[in-house]
Amino acid sequence: MRHVKKMETTNKLFTPEPYFITLPILDPKTQATIYVQHPVLLPHEMISWLLAAQKCHLADLCQFTRDDNYLNIYHNDVCEHFHLDKNATIPLGFHGDGAAFQKSHHRSSSTEVYSWNFIVDKDGKRFMFTNINKDFLLPNNQTTYTLLEVFKWSIIVMFNGFWPALRHDGTNWCTTDNYRRSNSGTLGFHGVLLQIRGDWMWYQAIFKMPTHTNHKFCFRCKCTKVDGDALNYKNTGWNAAWREARREPYDWVTDSNNICPLFGSPGFEEEFIIIGFLHCHDLGVTQDILGNIFWEAVNWLGLPGSTMAQRCKEFWNILLDYYKQHNIPREDQLQSLYINHIKKDKSAPKLKAKGKQTKYLVGFGLDVAKQLDIKWNTWHSQQVLLLIQSLNNIYINIDNQWDAVKCANWSEQVATCYQALEQEALNTGSRFAWRIKPKLHMMQELHEYQSFLVGNPKNHMEYKDESFCGEIATLATRRGGANTHASNALGVMSRYRALLHMGAI
Repeated sequence: MRHVKKMETTNKLFTPEPYFITLPILDPKTQATIYVQHPVLLPHEMISWLLAAQKCHLADLCQFTRDDNYLNIYHNDVCEHFHLDKNATIPLGFHGDGAAFQKSHHRSSSTEVYSWNFIVDKDGKRFMFTNINKDFLLPNNQTTYTLLEVFKWSIIVMFNGFWPALRHDGTNWCTTDNYRRSNSGTLGFHGVLLQIRGDWMWYQAIFKMPTHTNHKFCFRCKCTKVDGDALNYKNTGWNAAWREARREPYDWVTDSNNICPLFGSPGFEEEFIIIGFLHCHDLGVTQDILGNIFWEAVNWLGLPGSTMAQRCKEFWNILLDYYKQHNIPREDQLQSLYINHIKKDKSAPKLKAKGKQTKYLVGFGLDVAKQLDIKWNTWHSQQVLLLIQSLNNIYINIDNQWDAVKCANWSEQVATCYQALEQEALNTGSRFAWRIKPKLHMMQELHEYQSFLVGNPKNHMEYKDESFCGEIATLATRRGGANTHASNALGVMSRYRALLHMGAI
C-alpha cells in the first residue's frame, strides 16, 4: 500500500475492538424478526489507531494526485463550505456487495460485505466495516439500513472531529467500553464520504435506483427503452435528446420514508455514487463487443474445420499464441474457449470471462477485427474495426495519460458504431447480432459525463473491492456446525482482525 504501511506483527492485542450494535435480523428457521448483538469496526476508530501507530500519515491521506483533480475540487469545496482544514480532512470511499461463500449441491450462500478505503491511496487497501450472511437480512433493508446508520454515524463523528461522548443511538457507553469512555477531545482529523461503489444490482437494492428492466433505467438522465421515443437510449450521437434531459439529484427516489442512511452523510452528493468501469465495461459492454467479434471470427474468418466446435478450437489456438506473444499473466488468461463461451443458443453473443480476462482481450479483439476487415473489406467490417479501435483507445488512455475529452469522443464513437451495427442486423433479420443493452448507455454516462466530475475511472476501479469481498467470503466459509448469526458474524470478524494484525489482509 502506498500510504498505509504494512502492519508489523507485535505481541500487543490489536485494537480497536469490535463495536457491538443491536441489529434486527431474520431468523431463517422461524422467519421471525429477532435482535442480536452484531460487531462492526468503526472507521473513525480504525483511522485513529492507524495514525497513532504510525501505520500512515495524515498529510498523505488528504493529498490528491493530478489524476484526482476533479475529486480534489470536490474535496476543497466541501472543506471550504463546512470550514474544515483540507490538510486534515480525509476523503473516504465506501463499497458494498454480496459475495458467494458456501457452494454445494445442496445450496449456496452469500454474505454482504461492507468496506471502506482512503480515496487517495493508489494501492487500494480496503478496510472491513462489517459483513452479514444474506440469510439473516430482513426485507425492505431493515437490517442493512441499521448497519449503514452506524457507518454514517462514524462518518459524522469524523466530520465533527471529536470523540463521541455517547453511542450511535444516544445511549451511554456500555460498561465493557472502558477505553471508548476514556476517549475525549479532538480526533486530530476530519473525514468526509466522497465516493460509493457497487454494482447495479446492489445500487437498486440499497438506493432503490431503477434497474435495466425499467423503461426509464438510468439514474443520471431521463432516457427510455421505448422504441420511437425521442429519448430512446439507442440514440447515441451528440445530438441525442436524452443529453438535454438530465435528472435532478435523487429524483428517482420514490419512497421518501425509506431512504438510504448514507445520503445523510455530511457533504454527500449524488454524483459520488459511481458508475464502475468493471461492471460497466469489463463485465458488460466489452464482453458484448468481444462476443460479437469472436462469433464473427469463428463464422467468417475462414478458420479450418467443418463444424463450429472445430473452428472455435482453431480460434483458441490463435488466442494462445496472442497470450504468449504479449506475455499476458497466466491468472488473467482464459483457461478454455468453447462456442458457448462466446454465444449461447437463442441469445446475443457475449463473452463469458472474468473482468481481468476481458480487459486483456481487447487488444486481441482489435487484431481479429483487422483480419476480418482485410478478408472482407465491407462497410460492416469497417464499422466493427472502428468500434474496437475506439474501445481499445479508451483502455489505453485510462491506463496511461488519461484525457477525459478524448475518452468521451471514443465512447460516443463506440456507441454510434454499435447502434449502426444493430440496425444493420435488424434490417437483415438477425435478432441477436450486435444487440444493444442498457449498459451501453451507462458506458456513455460514465465517459461522457461522470468522468468530468470524478476523474479517471482507474482511480475508482472495483477490482480491489471485488478482491476484498472474495477474501471476506473465504473467511466466511464454514466447515460445518450450526449456521447461526454468531458463528458467521463473530467468526469472520475475529479471523479478519487476526489477519489484519499480521498484515496478511
